[in-house]
Amino acid sequence: LFRADERVGYHGVVSLFTEPLQGRARSILHYAARTAFFLQRENFSKHIAPRFVSCTGKDPDRLQLTPQQIANTMLVLVAPPQTPRKLQAFRLVMNRFGAFLATSVEDMACSICGTSTGWEEVFCNADIRGAARVLWHLCEDMGPPFPPRGRGSRCHAEMLLEAQHLQLVRPLDAFELELEGAHAQDPLVEENYSFRELVQRCVARRAFENSGLKLLCEAVGIGFHPLPEGPEEE
Repeated sequence: LFRADERVGYHGVVSLFTEPLQGRARSILHYAARTAFFLQRENFSKHIAPRFVSCTGKDPDRLQLTPQQIANTMLVLVAPPQTPRKLQAFRLVMNRFGAFLATSVEDMACSICGTSTGWEEVFCNADIRGAARVLWHLCEDMGPPFPPRGRGSRCHAEMLLEAQHLQLVRPLDAFELELEGAHAQDPLVEENYSFRELVQRCVARRAFENSGLKLLCEAVGIGFHPLPEGPEEE
């Protein structure tokens, strides 16, 4: 691969993640195999951590830089997945890299990429349509529940309620069509999206804390039974 003292790119070994961390779907897809290899914990410890120190002068342990943080940061940088290619990249980061929507900056790669928490980034600039779209795809499979540190709060649920009567499907703009192809369309066109179904998906995957799920269920007329939280969940 490279020597322990070899400089890789302008920012040392972290340059291996520069393109994917730019949030460009094309780059994430192009470098998928390489990124997946180096994000494996054993490969990260063997190949990245030692060179991170020698090439940048920074200690990844002190900065608490982890593969999970890098994956989580990649996820918000490719959100919202509103074109076919962005959705492909979003699913790749979510499923192959194991990213989740972090509620704390401690689970984000803030030391190498300026960002807030995953949930704050998704709901930033009052982009409620984008937030609903992100959650729709995050919860699209019958996978395991969101980890406790990846669940939205009641406040996030209150903001999501604003999407209850909004139309999410949109025509792609000229720039998106240039990148995706003249016949590309919003991925949601082929999906039976509804806010009620979004809430059901969120409940199935425990995307929010109990207080948030209860609020969403009440809004669409779905019964909700509180699930174990905190010490009870363990």
